Amino acid sequence: MYGDTDYNLNTAMTSVPSAPQPQQGIGSRNASPTNSSVVCTNEYCVPDEDYIEMIEAYIFPSPYEWLLIALHLTVFFVGLIGNALVCISVYRNHSMRTVTNYFIVNLAVADFLVILFCLPPSVLWDVTETWFFGGLMCKLVLYLQVSLFLMYSVFPV
Repeated sequence: MYGDTDYNLNTAMTSVPSAPQPQQGIGSRNASPTNSSVVCTNEYCVPDEDYIEMIEAYIFPSPYEWLLIALHLTVFFVGLIGNALVCISVYRNHSMRTVTNYFIVNLAVADFLVILFCLPPSVLWDVTETWFFGGLMCKLVLYLQVSLFLMYSVFPV
């Protein structure tokens, strides 16, 4: 998501120790080491159960990452509720409709949209170090992050 390279399982699982090299002759009775071939169902030639465990150990969060997720969820909900309350309070009270308060509402809307569109994909990327949504969503999320920043920070409405 944040770089030009697409990550595949080989580059994403660098912390997993490499599997032992396959033994020749497995799977056939009278196979000699020179003419036998081993059929592998994954890139590491390990049993599928071990391969799934390797992927799960890499992707699922550690206790530290669960703390990171909890803190981000707190920021997510407090930020959405707080920014919505700022917008509602200025909308409902006619005496608060000043130029300064419109600027504060503009910042609240920008913060609301950044929290809504930028925080969840960033947390998912930081925790799993893997992008699950494909190339199109990667480009779309990056576009939204940059355009929201430019739209509401550099060129306020």
